[in-house]
Amino acid sequence: MNKIKDIWKYIKRRIFLYIIILQPILDIIAYFTQNGVISPIPFLIRLIILFGTTLYVFINTKERKKYTIFMAIIGLFSLGHVVAAYLHGYISIFSDLSYLIKVAQMPILAMNFIQYIKMNPSAYKQAKKGIIINVIIVIISLILAYITKTMEYTYSEAIGYTGWFFSANAQSLILIAIVPLFMYYVSRSKSDFVYFLGLISGTMLLAFNGTRTDFLAIFPILVFFIYSEIIKKNRKIVRIVLPIVLLIMIIAGKDYLPYYERNKIQQDVQQSWETTLSEKKSNVGTKVSEKKEDKKKIDIEDEYLEDVLNSYPYDQLVNDFGYDRVKDKIETNITSKSIMDNRKTKKFYAQIIYEEHNLLSHMFGFEFTQIGQYGMDLENDFTALFYYYGYVGIFLYMLFIIYFIIIAIKYVIKNPKAFFESELIILGLTLGLLLVGAELSGALLRRPNASFYVSLILMIIYYKIKIEKNNKEKKELDNSKITILALHLGTGGVENAITSLANMLCMKYNVEIISTYKIYDKPFFKLDDRVKVQYLIEDMKPNKEEIKLAIKEKNIINIIKQSFYAIKILYLRKKKMIQQIEKCDSKVVISTRAMHNKWLGKYGNENCIKIAQEHNHHNNKILYINKVKHSLKGFDYLITISKDLHEFYNNKLKRKKINVRYIPNCLDNYPNRVSELKDKNIISVGRLSKEKGYIDLINLYKNINSLYPEYKLNIVGDGAEYEILNEEIKKNNLQDNVILHGFKDKKELEELFLQSSIYVMTSLTESFALVIIEAGSYGVPVVAFDSAQGARELIENGKNGFLIENRNKEQMVEKVKLLIENDELRIKMGETGRKMAFEYTTDKISKLWYDLLDEKN
Repeated sequence: MNKIKDIWKYIKRRIFLYIIILQPILDIIAYFTQNGVISPIPFLIRLIILFGTTLYVFINTKERKKYTIFMAIIGLFSLGHVVAAYLHGYISIFSDLSYLIKVAQMPILAMNFIQYIKMNPSAYKQAKKGIIINVIIVIISLILAYITKTMEYTYSEAIGYTGWFFSANAQSLILIAIVPLFMYYVSRSKSDFVYFLGLISGTMLLAFNGTRTDFLAIFPILVFFIYSEIIKKNRKIVRIVLPIVLLIMIIAGKDYLPYYERNKIQQDVQQSWETTLSEKKSNVGTKVSEKKEDKKKIDIEDEYLEDVLNSYPYDQLVNDFGYDRVKDKIETNITSKSIMDNRKTKKFYAQIIYEEHNLLSHMFGFEFTQIGQYGMDLENDFTALFYYYGYVGIFLYMLFIIYFIIIAIKYVIKNPKAFFESELIILGLTLGLLLVGAELSGALLRRPNASFYVSLILMIIYYKIKIEKNNKEKKELDNSKITILALHLGTGGVENAITSLANMLCMKYNVEIISTYKIYDKPFFKLDDRVKVQYLIEDMKPNKEEIKLAIKEKNIINIIKQSFYAIKILYLRKKKMIQQIEKCDSKVVISTRAMHNKWLGKYGNENCIKIAQEHNHHNNKILYINKVKHSLKGFDYLITISKDLHEFYNNKLKRKKINVRYIPNCLDNYPNRVSELKDKNIISVGRLSKEKGYIDLINLYKNINSLYPEYKLNIVGDGAEYEILNEEIKKNNLQDNVILHGFKDKKELEELFLQSSIYVMTSLTESFALVIIEAGSYGVPVVAFDSAQGARELIENGKNGFLIENRNKEQMVEKVKLLIENDELRIKMGETGRKMAFEYTTDKISKLWYDLLDEKN
């Protein structure tokens, strides 16, 4: 059993190599079984590879959203094509869809290969090895075909050597795809003999294939090898001389090569056609010689044209579409060269069929069988793509290819040294030769056995430019360094938690905080001097309030101005953070917001430990929950600050490869002093925002004040609702009893806690409520609505405070009254609260963090 597992692991690690090697073997099988019952087998195996790799990538890719969009575009286009063909009238939907799959294979496989190599970088080495092995298979098959006298020739005149491969055109382009790369990868050998063998065998394969495409490709390929050897530091003269000698030999001996043999026959045929056409004109001229001169000229042209069109190769075209339609299309194109060009005849078929179709077919193409039924499948690839798949199809196909050209150009612009990266040059040259060959020769993009190699080359190009380049740029990770990503270091619960976390972790690690905005000259909360802070945007701040004001004032110019400013900020916020994530060399990176999660998962070093911290409660909002879930691709841990969130996300993320842990926020300072609970003060601390429920607090306090006017309410914090709350206080005539203190530093806040007897929380939502722990640390009992989820976790009802269900204001007033009137209960609850707060001290919480980091390291 273990042996079977080991064998499977061995195969699995090399599966990509086996898929590549399988390609020429499938072509050889197809050659020997083309007339037999098992001839569909190679096509079916390629179909299995196509759908198998698609399923594998969909299940395993980290970029499933992008991949799904890519596949959806292909699916939607295919649907448009089928609808257009159906409305015109299908001849054979099976044949049309079969052809469509063959055409779609190249972009789909290219995308699959790219996703695969992202997950398995070893695929690059397997691709190189596979290309070398495939050329060796081709060479062996040619030798065996020659020995066994089963050679398939490129042309019917027994010119050019194809071997055991069925389609001469497709095989010529397959050679263009693999021979230059074979020559390059073999030439990297230190052995001059291997170098010589690679260049000579590769040149011979192209020279003796016999096609114009392969023959002409020899010249830029050999020039490349001269260039690549010249730019080497340790260049060898003998390696420069060989390609020069091969070039001279090809030029000197061109008359004896298959391409020139074929060319001579073509010239003889063309001369024969010129003689035939001349004779036809002469014969027609004799018949009408007695007519008037002007009439004579017209009759000669008409009868000559009729004679030509009713002869080979146009007689079938006339028979299929009628004389008049063919005459309109061809009468200005009759030359000996055009008659010999079978591709042009096929294009006439496509043009006539195209004219019969409506706008929808022009957009999505006509059914392949419309032309296939005449045996006139177009040979030129891009021309065929235009007619068969319309403006939309050719646009999408070209756009896919152009993407790789664009990333290559951008790479060269950013890295001028690319002109000296020989592998990229040969890849670009090979792709260029293939694209030119696709139109001049054809049988590339619509032949699965040939288009497979286009997908492979695009994958290697992507790997060299995107993946290998990024891997080289990524620094070695610093195991002693932790980076925390923050939006800003101003006021707020998240920012307070970030500061506490950094202060705690810097005891053992080198900690840096990357903050997008610099809201204040220095962090709002006290930060340990050992923590380094890097601000990404120092001269710009979010302008949410400015936009609101402009809208409120209906100032169109200011709305436009602020909107453009906001767009710029959002662009810089993303761009600069991604740049820092890509540069980051920390072993551990902690993200504190969903958008940072997304960027870290996508652009962060794959070897760093990625930790997401979730500070906000979801409040059962599906959009927010999905936003968090989808942002966690590639993460190792999700840290929740409450047990409620831990249970929730642990269930939601069961199928994802992420470890959900509960580590609460910590109390920076466990005070030595506690409140005596004798001062007649009620306190509430937090940002002055709607979700804190301060309007409710003021209205509640109004009832308390009517019973206990000596008790004051202290509200501590800054925020957008300051003026609204101030108006509410004035409206209730509570100016002497309710004090809006604004922001207070730690020392000032401590004094207020020590002078307080009750803490009241009216928040609508609160994921953790660290302030309850702070109140408890000073021995102050708490009364809170249970709508604040954090309060439910921290308050044990009736022991260290009271939890009020359903935001029942009357009940809250009653509990505050009870604490005011019962000194013993107030003191007992304060003592219990202080014990609870001790469990959240730095020493306790830091151990949880250190244990987690130690286990991953």
